[in-house]
Amino acid sequence: MKYTVENIAGIDVIFAPMEDANSITIEIMCKAGSIYETREKNGLSHFLEHLFFKGGEKYPTPKSVAEALDKF
Repeated sequence: MKYTVENIAGIDVIFAPMEDANSITIEIMCKAGSIYETREKNGLSHFLEHLFFKGGEKYPTPKSVAEALDKF
């Protein structure tokens, strides 16, 4: 697959056209995880990952998180 990378408004954007596809996929990613953490913040990304997938006050279950994302 051939792809190009462009910087648009300070954001790296990867374009990977697929000529036979009848749809598009958009993914939003950020540089996060233990590789970017300092000693003082070690484990923060893993903690946030659990909060996101297990829910919180507004979306208390994984299903409610998934349903909110589906509506978006």
